[in-house]
Amino acid sequence: MYDCFDLSDECNSTCEKRILKNWILQVLCWVMGVLALIFNSYTVFCGLKTLQDSGTRSMLTNKAMVSLIGSGDLFIGLYLIMLSFYDSFVYGNGFCRHQPEWYTGTACSILGVISTVGSQLSLFAMASLSIIRMHKLTFKKMSIPRPVNRNSVIKVGFLVTGIITASLAIAVTPLMPSLEEYFVQGMYYDPAYKVFIGFPNKEKHVKVLQAHYNTTNSNITMDLTWKQISDKVDGMFTQQHGLLSRRPVHFYGNDGVCLFKYFVRSDDARRIRQTIQNIADITDQKGDPVVWLMLGVNLVCFIIISVCYIVIYIQTRISSRRSGQRHNPERVRENRSIQNKITLIVATDFLCWVPFIVISGMHNLEFFDATDWYVTYAMIALPLNSVINPLIYEKTLAEFLGRKLGEVKRLIRLSISAVMSSVARFIQSRSEDIQSGNNDLDVIQMEHIRVQEDRELSNQVLAETENR
Repeated sequence: MYDCFDLSDECNSTCEKRILKNWILQVLCWVMGVLALIFNSYTVFCGLKTLQDSGTRSMLTNKAMVSLIGSGDLFIGLYLIMLSFYDSFVYGNGFCRHQPEWYTGTACSILGVISTVGSQLSLFAMASLSIIRMHKLTFKKMSIPRPVNRNSVIKVGFLVTGIITASLAIAVTPLMPSLEEYFVQGMYYDPAYKVFIGFPNKEKHVKVLQAHYNTTNSNITMDLTWKQISDKVDGMFTQQHGLLSRRPVHFYGNDGVCLFKYFVRSDDARRIRQTIQNIADITDQKGDPVVWLMLGVNLVCFIIISVCYIVIYIQTRISSRRSGQRHNPERVRENRSIQNKITLIVATDFLCWVPFIVISGMHNLEFFDATDWYVTYAMIALPLNSVINPLIYEKTLAEFLGRKLGEVKRLIRLSISAVMSSVARFIQSRSEDIQSGNNDLDVIQMEHIRVQEDRELSNQVLAETENR
């Protein structure tokens, strides 16, 4: 059995040899990243360009939230492209030999922050937009749209700032040096020293330190801080050539894709929160409070989005019935369009978050080990909303792509029609050639028969002449 997180086993057929394990994920990462980057760049550009032209408060709020959603999804596209670049051009098949520098390096931390900020920014903005739309439709549907003023701009500014601040806080907090006791997973030491192999956590450090100092007393326990552990490790070696070099394994260095650490390993230091006197007393506290908090926040956001848009749909149906336009063909088309849009919003959010929340919960409750599903989530669940959201929230982009798809369909139909016409003309031409050939053959055969008859007639005449 291999321990793929222990660098003594990293280059084998079982452990990862690339950041993205197969060509399907590699292609999917590039495609989804490029699409998310293009679509959301257009959304953000259009939103910011028309933001100052907003004539009413609701229009200003809507454009600001849509731009914020596009910005978050733009970060996801940037994350996917950067990850693909490192996988394809920087490390390739030699990733297993460079895992230490990746897991402990700045690039992985930046990718983790970008992906976390992007996903939370988009999710918080979608939840806020759904609440604003539901409130306007439910409580202010008969009010006259109010023009933009200084107070409305300040309110929108506070809302945008709050969403951005919350997203950044979630992404950056695990990397703060003051919280390393909670978020640092282990240390990577100079490979020239064979005492610590791979990324030893606190448990492995305590075992080695107890063996070295020949003690099991309370001086060396899991209660030691990383600073105290580092001091005791330095005390194991002479200082003639300086201190032993080391790098902490940061919060996002849990997997090659550098995502927020929802899937906590069973031996992770964050799962060991009990004061102990002996290594055998280590207990598993069923996951990490930070993980449960984030899963709860994301689940609440999904519920808010779903409930708000369901209320919007119900209110729209009630309004149509009360106005007497329930059977109006144009109103029916509008209601069907709203229904399809709401269904798409709820369905994509469900597919993006609910299965992942359930799997993360089951993983942290130790029903099964879902650690290997990290890459699948990064390549499928994360980009799903990032590619579809621009088509939902940015009408001009959907219309543009609709026109282009229509042109492509017409071009395909014309091409097929032209090919079929060419084939038909070719078949007709061949048929005429064959028919013409058959006619020529009939003439030749008739001429041959006539010559034979003339020859037979001449022979008969000659025979009668000789008999006389």
